[in-house]
Amino acid sequence: MTEEEDQDWSSGEEWRTLHELLSLMSKKWAVAVLLTLRPRPMRFGRLQREIGCGHVKTMAMTLRSLENAGLIDRQVVDTRPPGVMYEITPLGRSLIDSLDPVRKWSVDNDFDPLQLVR
Repeated sequence: MTEEEDQDWSSGEEWRTLHELLSLMSKKWAVAVLLTLRPRPMRFGRLQREIGCGHVKTMAMTLRSLENAGLIDRQVVDTRPPGVMYEITPLGRSLIDSLDPVRKWSVDNDFDPLQLVR
């Protein structure tokens, strides 16, 4: 591939969109949140415990980003004390389903990201 072809391949709106999606998914806990919400909706505290995220602020920022992207829904639950329920959206479910081939690739190729850290 020539340098000109390489530049054409990596430019354009669809690649910018992919870059933004990958940036969102690389946020701490983003993939874990989607995978944890895949089988059922959860309240904030339970979701945080199941994932193992000890920082409320980090968790809240990740949830807000996923909600803004349309990947999860947030609903205030009218209970005492008031609560918040999170649920994966059809868009979020389709994203997780599309990541399964990437997971399979990483397993098939014994990809170890720790080898990249030098």
